[in-house]
Amino acid sequence: ASASWTVNVKAGNYFASDLSVNKDGLTILGEGYSTTTITGDHLLSGANTLIFGADNCTVKHVTITRDGNNTSDWASNPKSQGVIFSQAKTGNVLEYCRVTQNRNAVYLNNTQTNIIRNNIITDNRTGIQFANNVSGNQLLNNEISNNWTMGILYNFDAGFPTSSITVKDNSIFGNWYAQIV
Repeated sequence: ASASWTVNVKAGNYFASDLSVNKDGLTILGEGYSTTTITGDHLLSGANTLIFGADNCTVKHVTITRDGNNTSDWASNPKSQGVIFSQAKTGNVLEYCRVTQNRNAVYLNNTQTNIIRNNIITDNRTGIQFANNVSGNQLLNNEISNNWTMGILYNFDAGFPTSSITVKDNSIFGNWYAQIV
């Protein structure tokens, strides 16, 4: 695919490792999260299932998960993130997706002005983890539920948080240890 293309993904289960959305403006469009699944295969190398590796990209209407993941063996699975927003990449959108059975469903570290909107983020170790400078990111109208530790974790390794994040109209419930930390 070239920059600004739309890749239509038909219904089915696609096994991937470090699937990179790496052309500016690229859109990955599934037929619906109930029928189009991207599964991180634990037999393939790579730590992530889907990576936002460029600017202004969109992923819509897919389930993002990994195989071999449950409450007893998630730590030994090499897939760390379901979706990672790469450092210094901006303007990316994850919407109308289901992100389930990952270590961290969605991970953002030193990346700004991305949008996570209208997703179901459930049954992961951690729902969403924000780390360090994540200014301008928006978390809008998502269901973040039944994750095995926290729904949302703000993890600022570099000291006192200086980031401004918009968290609005989300339904955050049933996460085992805490809703937001």
